[in-house]
Amino acid sequence: MRTFFVVACVDRYASCSNRVFIRSFSRHQIAIRVIPLVIIFWILLGLFPTMLYTISNGVCDAQDGLPNILYSAYIMIVLGILPLVTLFTFGVLMMINLKESRANAQTLGNRKIVSIIRKRDRNMMRMLLTELTIYIITTIPNTVVLIYKVATPPAANGSERQCIESFVFYFARVFLLYLNNSLSFWIYLITSQSFRHEFKKLLFHLFSFVEHKKPQATIVH
Repeated sequence: MRTFFVVACVDRYASCSNRVFIRSFSRHQIAIRVIPLVIIFWILLGLFPTMLYTISNGVCDAQDGLPNILYSAYIMIVLGILPLVTLFTFGVLMMINLKESRANAQTLGNRKIVSIIRKRDRNMMRMLLTELTIYIITTIPNTVVLIYKVATPPAANGSERQCIESFVFYFARVFLLYLNNSLSFWIYLITSQSFRHEFKKLLFHLFSFVEHKKPQATIVH
């Protein structure tokens, strides 16, 4: 899900670029090819952390020592550093492209085009900033927990510290991460007027299709 979030941000950057070559990457055909490649990539990359897991005290987690360090580094880089750096980089590039588009429209002197571009810019920036904020809030605790786990010795079984750590680990490493994966739709629905409009159109077409497929009652005389 995080990778698709990053890919969507890259697609937004490409779609608002003034360069034809870069805009050519924001196409339906490209998306159809990228989606299965992302799935295959994560299936292969996901094999690595499974080799570090073991069952201890009824919990499946990375083994203490070197496996735990490798797993923590893997999570921090793949789920923390890389997505944030990529999102920030392409977010800045997208803002630069949008600024250039506004400048070009103002040069042409078309007020209607300028108004449309400004509205599109506000929608895109609102969506991006909201997504970035929620992504940071829901992923940073996981990174902090992993650093804490590597830096501190394990707690004794049944101790109060172990109970607190178990709750915090679950909240940061399970609840928040799954929450992050489920919020994209609601972010778009709340922050983007164009997305709400397209979603209404989709529901209308779906309802019309279902109504059209319903069998018509026949009247027997």
